[in-house]
Amino acid sequence: MIDEGWRTIENEEIRHNQPPDLCRAIASLGHTDSIVICDAGLPIPQGVERIDLSLVRGVPSFDQVFQEVVRELQVERAIVAEEALRENPHVIRVITEALGEGRVEFVPPILG
Repeated sequence: MIDEGWRTIENEEIRHNQPPDLCRAIASLGHTDSIVICDAGLPIPQGVERIDLSLVRGVPSFDQVFQEVVRELQVERAIVAEEALRENPHVIRVITEALGEGRVEFVPPILG
């Protein structure tokens, strides 16, 4: 159980083995809120909370973080960059297997 007024997180592994900031972020999510799981290359705007879980490059893996986070949430859909289809098909498989075919949406790159 997470104290300080946050929702209870039931999963023992998340509760005891994940950083407190990640537990707080997951517990604070409500209906229609979003969470982003990304690698170090994603530009994050000023003012957006960032929780860096990295120990060394690739640890923890996307798969590990995604599977743990998804176990804690009711996920409506995943929004994934189109380029992941060619650049990282493994990640697409992980997401699709966890959520199902119809719950993965692909978006084109934003050109700026």
